[in-house]
Amino acid sequence: MKEVKLSEVCDIQSGNAFKSKEYVDEGIRVIRITNVQKGEIVDDDPKFLPLESKEKHAKYLLEEGDILISQTGNVGRVGRITSNLLPAYLNQRVAKISNNSPDDVYDDYLFWILNNESFERDAVYDSSGVAQKNLSMKWINNYKIPLPSLSEQKAIVAKLDRAQRLIDIDRKMLAKYDELIQSVFLEMFGEVFSNKTETPFEDHLGIKHGYAFKSKWFDDEGDVPVVKIGTVNKSTVDFSEVQFLDESYAEEYERFKVYPGDLLLSMTGTVGKDDYANPCVMTNDYGFYLLNQRVVKLNYDENIFTKSFLYHFFKQDYIKRELTKFSRGIRQANLSNKDIYGLSFQKPDFDKQLQFEALCDKVEKEKRSLKESTQKSGELFSSLVQGAFG
Repeated sequence: MKEVKLSEVCDIQSGNAFKSKEYVDEGIRVIRITNVQKGEIVDDDPKFLPLESKEKHAKYLLEEGDILISQTGNVGRVGRITSNLLPAYLNQRVAKISNNSPDDVYDDYLFWILNNESFERDAVYDSSGVAQKNLSMKWINNYKIPLPSLSEQKAIVAKLDRAQRLIDIDRKMLAKYDELIQSVFLEMFGEVFSNKTETPFEDHLGIKHGYAFKSKWFDDEGDVPVVKIGTVNKSTVDFSEVQFLDESYAEEYERFKVYPGDLLLSMTGTVGKDDYANPCVMTNDYGFYLLNQRVVKLNYDENIFTKSFLYHFFKQDYIKRELTKFSRGIRQANLSNKDIYGLSFQKPDFDKQLQFEALCDKVEKEKRSLKESTQKSGELFSSLVQGAFG
């Protein structure tokens, strides 16, 4: 099959080093490397430059459909600009790919061939740097892609779009289940937090902190997985970047062990982001874990609370607002024991909690089944990508 360099069919441009001191509350959005996630451009923590800067920085203005590639850190992530993000500028360390050969290259084909594991793997492999990867513009320009006929490209895209729709449906259903549980919680218990009640959390809750394990002890393989902030800060367990300690540490740091089913809470994150004060229940992927700093285990009075109740209590928006209202730090937000112990509550009916826990168990079974379906759809998608692009 014919192969072409990206530079032969696309215009490729690097971004500008916009100064953060020039940011304003609204205006022209600046698309930074943190906005480029796998398969999408996210609008977390948006930054803006004044509208009157448009003439000065016109060459960095983005258009709908532009494909962006991350060039530093997690290199090779690919997203596409959508109309709701415009007007927008291209920031430094992000490359823009614009199709300039529409008679030969189908836009969606170009996106799919770049937004796949093969491209990301190649980008990581060929990046420079040890502590932080950097992907060069030269490499992007010279990267070769297979180029079948336009009709074949469209047929490939149609197959991939159908498979992606199945995955998207499953993901939306999973989100609906989560919304349902949160809604049922409020229906059954109302807003159990109250400043006027006389039952402080400190009377029924213990907080066990993690240990500041040294980074030089970590390894990408090993016996004992370490639970870090990034493992649990989204209320689900994420082992995509798990690191390990040698088994010898397990005995010495016995008191920092946590087990499947333990309820944890992330204590550090980024000001303005939803990446801290999040509860998480440890999974049974491993027999036990060692708890790193800034993640805590919540030891609760089982005569007062069920685990399901406490987990969803901390998931409530009004509880998160209360916990994070005293966030310490300018960019990095930190919770303290005092923030948690400062919460007071109306004692929830225990029989109601048991009913709620039974409902949560049923929903979790449905979610597990749905996740299996999502996994199969993902495997189908991967095989289609492999077949299409090799």
